Amino acid sequence: MNLTGTVSSHLGNLSSLISLDLRGNDFNIYLPSTIYNLTSLQIVDLTSNGLSGDLPDDLCHYFPKLEVLRLASNEFSGNVPSSLCDCTDLQNFSLSYNRFNGFIPRSIGNLTRIKEICLGGNSFQGEIPWEIDNMCNHLSKLEVLDVTFNGFTGHNPSSVGECSNLRNLSLSTNRFNGTIPRSIGNLTSLKGLSLRENDLTGKCF
Repeated sequence: MNLTGTVSSHLGNLSSLISLDLRGNDFNIYLPSTIYNLTSLQIVDLTSNGLSGDLPDDLCHYFPKLEVLRLASNEFSGNVPSSLCDCTDLQNFSLSYNRFNGFIPRSIGNLTRIKEICLGGNSFQGEIPWEIDNMCNHLSKLEVLDVTFNGFTGHNPSSVGECSNLRNLSLSTNRFNGTIPRSIGNLTSLKGLSLRENDLTGKCF
């Protein structure tokens, strides 16, 4: 649609709004703070705008019913708040191609309804918390994990094979090391696997 300018603060008056889709526009930098009045929101899609800033630590306090959060292709920055686990209904989470950094919070393992996690094209670092509280057992519905083009490190442990519903696993262009876990061969639903441009060694499965 290619809307431009600012988003009116009157948006916050739409207290019954369930879905907010502003994809593919060119809004000025920030959204009005009144957006946090929309506590009934289940879907927020702000993909491909010129938006920037940090995610608030109490994001899930404002949006307790959130199921879909898509912020890809903007200029957002900062860390992913550990309080994200309070969005207990979250199913789709995309922060791809922004300027986020820091570590993936361990609390992500508490998002038991999550199906898609897309974090590619940022500056995240550290290890993916695969084995924190048996993450793949908790995230039994996970279908897509995309962390390409970041600075993640560490091994990909055998527990990745416990994410039995994975359809797409994209770990390319990071700093993962060690061997490719044979347990990936247990992911019988997998349709896409990308491991290129890492420091992995040994045989494939």
